[in-house]
Amino acid sequence: MTALLVFAGHLRGACKNARLLEHFSRQCDAVFGACEKVLVTYTSPFGVSVNGKRRAPTHQLSHAQCLRRISEHVHFDNIQTVEETTSRNRANRYHQMIANVLLGIRMAQQSRHTVALRMRPDAGIGGINALLSNATWHTLLNIPADTVVQYGTYKSRDGDRVNGDNAFAARWDTFGRFVRLWSQEVVDLLSSGTCDHAELTMNPVARRHNFTLSWPSVGPALAQRSAAVRQSGRAAPREEKKLGALTSPARVRVRSSTR
Repeated sequence: MTALLVFAGHLRGACKNARLLEHFSRQCDAVFGACEKVLVTYTSPFGVSVNGKRRAPTHQLSHAQCLRRISEHVHFDNIQTVEETTSRNRANRYHQMIANVLLGIRMAQQSRHTVALRMRPDAGIGGINALLSNATWHTLLNIPADTVVQYGTYKSRDGDRVNGDNAFAARWDTFGRFVRLWSQEVVDLLSSGTCDHAELTMNPVARRHNFTLSWPSVGPALAQRSAAVRQSGRAAPREEKKLGALTSPARVRVRSSTR
């Protein structure tokens, strides 16, 4: 089996600390035996917020310096840098994020894989959605047909699960088909002039085209152990200790979706 791992988004904190990127790379290789890795990122490591203000950097490294540092830890089979849109329209920016995922699929050197996975380059830093534990990575081996698994979602006030765009996976054919339809959904949203719910477009794509949006199950044994540990205050299981070491000081806080 093989996998395509698409890192798409701003480099941000990964420039200063690439340990998580290295961890994800090794996990993908270990689970699938062969894992093709591509990176689609922007010329500015931190980018500009929707209101036009440049996001406060946590380091002063340039784009080129960031890529050099990251490449010392992770071998990417392909890297593409794009100019970030200057539009203040949230849906335009969201559409570019989806276009970057599509670009990552097209950058793959192999014609097909078993599974495709998207994560942000800064996944796991500051609570950004990621696949951290070995048990979670192994859920990629059991994704049903026509199913997109979202990692790290939470429920909004109206009951919709959001934030699933930061880390999601599917079987190869399903992944490509879903992302293409998802891109079209945002184009339709833009043409309608109603852009308030761009981040929820994974949901209508799934409903309209008979996909299942799902969430990972790491198995009852680890889930029960983790729950028991949280209640008792005892030392965390080995999986959680590894997770804490990689993401310290912030463990796993779900954060609002940003690109």
